[in-house]
Amino acid sequence: MTFERAVPPQLSDVITTYQLLRPAAVAKILAIDVQHLHALATHGEIRYVNIGIGAKRETRRFRAQDVQAFVEERTRTGHVRWSTRPPIQITDVDLLAAAKAVVRDRKRREREKEQEAFEAKRREQREVREAWLKQCEDEATVIRERLWRESLYGKRKVPKRKNDC
Repeated sequence: MTFERAVPPQLSDVITTYQLLRPAAVAKILAIDVQHLHALATHGEIRYVNIGIGAKRETRRFRAQDVQAFVEERTRTGHVRWSTRPPIQITDVDLLAAAKAVVRDRKRREREKEQEAFEAKRREQREVREAWLKQCEDEATVIRERLWRESLYGKRKVPKRKNDC
């Protein structure tokens, strides 16, 4: 039994009007990958029919006239359309605001550089001071040790304190 005999004559026009194509066939017609076709459908660039049960994972089919409309819509003649956005109208107020923003950013960067230089100088001063304190501590330790050794070996007498026995 063929398809033509199984379909009543009054429905044959409806079936040819709504002939649904699988994604692989449409991708082959458009000479693109199936994933690209699904991306176009997801972004609303090409219409499709969801013949699946749920909305989580759609079973997509494409009508022939929708594919043809997509091709005609995307056909370019003459010039290339770079953008669908209208051209930007820049006013004097916009230019003034942009110039102020540039000056403000430049001043902020200069302040940051000055702050970094100041902090670097403070770090350097702190390191010099810590090195000097370390040197003083080392010299004091050497002097203390020398005095201690001299008192041990009797070269220098340590005065007795009042509370010493």
